[in-house]
Amino acid sequence: MSVEKVDATVNFMPSAASPRNSGREPAEPDRTDSDRPRGKRELTKERNRSELLAAARKVFAELGYDAATVRDVVRRTDLSVGTFYQYFRDKDEIFTAVAEEVEASVRARLQEVREDPDPSPEERLYRAYLALFTFVVEERRLFEVLERHLPRVDPGQPNDALRLTLDELEEDLVSERARDLLGDANPKFTAAAVIGSGLLVARAMLAEAEPDPEAAARFCTRFSMAGLAEIAGGSRES
Repeated sequence: MSVEKVDATVNFMPSAASPRNSGREPAEPDRTDSDRPRGKRELTKERNRSELLAAARKVFAELGYDAATVRDVVRRTDLSVGTFYQYFRDKDEIFTAVAEEVEASVRARLQEVREDPDPSPEERLYRAYLALFTFVVEERRLFEVLERHLPRVDPGQPNDALRLTLDELEEDLVSERARDLLGDANPKFTAAAVIGSGLLVARAMLAEAEPDPEAAARFCTRFSMAGLAEIAGGSRES
């Protein structure tokens, strides 16, 4: 909670800007948008949109993209079809919004790994893979539906999300603590290889009878670290 600073000084001598005995309250300082409490209408809009997105995640995961309808989404809420169209134009738009929400959730997990200063590069890589694979297993059906249909519904969205992730990994690879690990290898190629192999392993993992995120994370970490060591060694020899 923010506490406004109160000016406790008393002005005994009226100034030209403060007429004597005006009886007016001193003007409050201007508030920024972030300072202003959100109104009931704004909170209701936020709640309605969140409710629709939560319902859509379940519907797309259970029915898939093609079979799902706007009415299927609305039936999972206490809202009306008319209310749905106040927030989303059609099924494609809410599908894209679900994908953006999923991406934000995955990126939040990866960001936690990035912000931890203690782990070694190998441990950091393992935790990042584990965060990805755990999410994929938890949201298995939704992940499969998004991966199959999102490139057709919104071709630009997966590329934007992947580009951001690649940029962040590339930034980590060129950091001082990972410089010896990378050697003279191209950080952009390395980031693409690390992420690409992870996505391919995620698909292969889901094909298993009992997907094991920890085993997949260990494999990808060993695979990536061995490749990085080979590249760094070759760079030093040349």
